Amino acid sequence: MASDVYDACGSESVTASNNMVDEDMLLTLAHQNYKSGNYKQALEQSKAVYERNSQRTDNLLLLGAVYYQLHDFDMCIAKNEEALRIDPHFAECYGNMANAWKEKGNIEVAIRYYLIAIEVSTLLM
Repeated sequence: MASDVYDACGSESVTASNNMVDEDMLLTLAHQNYKSGNYKQALEQSKAVYERNSQRTDNLLLLGAVYYQLHDFDMCIAKNEEALRIDPHFAECYGNMANAWKEKGNIEVAIRYYLIAIEVSTLLM
């Protein structure tokens, strides 16, 4: 009987809605774990969101931040670049990449990304 109700509602729309709720719940938990310093848990939850929807720039930004905290600066840069391919005006990604490049010891590249972050953020004001 429950399946009749499910089918009557349209399984695709219900499934899509449930996936979005799951994504949002996982992303909220990932943010909470990140803020609490539980970076490995945040990474697992954020990866689960990524597996469901690799186009979420908010999650890509969080993944980059988690990788930064775990000192995996190459993955931090990669996730921010991925977000920028989706939204080239995501100024925070440029700043995060600058921080990662600074930690990697490449100050020239870091400065270039800091300048881009400033330029993009002022264009959006």
